[in-house]
Amino acid sequence: MKIILLGAPGSGKGTVADQICAEFNIPHISTGVIFRDNIEKGTEIGKLAKQLIDNGSLMPDNITIALVKDRLLQTDCKNGYVLDGFPRTLEQAKALSKLTQIDAVIYINVPKQDILNRIENRMICTKCKKNFDKIIYKKSVCDQCGGKLEKRADDNLVAIEQRYDIYTKESQPLIKYYQKQMFEVAGSKTREETYKLVREFLKKRKC
Repeated sequence: MKIILLGAPGSGKGTVADQICAEFNIPHISTGVIFRDNIEKGTEIGKLAKQLIDNGSLMPDNITIALVKDRLLQTDCKNGYVLDGFPRTLEQAKALSKLTQIDAVIYINVPKQDILNRIENRMICTKCKKNFDKIIYKKSVCDQCGGKLEKRADDNLVAIEQRYDIYTKESQPLIKYYQKQMFEVAGSKTREETYKLVREFLKKRKC
């Protein structure tokens, strides 16, 4: 299945994506991970991404589209994938429609204050990029790969507010664009409750 996950930064898209990928054996394609990998490698795209991410801004559409297009051509995507963080604008959505046909669009709807609280408490594994809530998960290493957990540089209140405002302005039109084929789920529930609803929806779509 080819799946799009929509939702504001901190809505839990990454967690839901990991759950879907584990069950349906398809890759998790996160533009955030792609950009952070480029940042760590010090590429030209990475340098631009770091500057924009630190300021709470989005990457230009043309660069994002080119990176995702290249990723979708890789062999592990032949049976489907989960797109997390893409498309984020109408231009990206229209470009994606020319590349492939999407099977399902899932919108994880979470109130702004819940998102701010989540991101403020978020830790990320430096190796596998898995996210953790420091209030719930008390360890300093990842339970998946043993990597060190750190707080992202852009996970501060100023950058969080900026990212949310940008999301509201540029990404909310996607909700209207995908409305006819979209499944909306309340992401303020527990991880288990949220994924149960997502799983039931995908099982029906697969049938």
